[in-house]
Amino acid sequence: MRMKQMVALLIAMGLLGSCKNQLKETLFEEVKTNIEFTNTLVESDAFNVFKYRNFYNGGGVATGDLNNDGL
Repeated sequence: MRMKQMVALLIAMGLLGSCKNQLKETLFEEVKTNIEFTNTLVESDAFNVFKYRNFYNGGGVATGDLNNDGL
């Protein structure tokens, strides 16, 4: 048991020692647009989080330039 702990400690030290704080270029960049979005959910007896487990999921918008035309 003592040997396993020593090996785990050495692996953890090696992983922590190999971490480097490097700034890398990101794949995406933030673009300011005039698009406004509001996901307004109105709960009722027929439509609520108890009947629909994913009631609050997906409350956002994702956009992307799929054809790379800059729009």
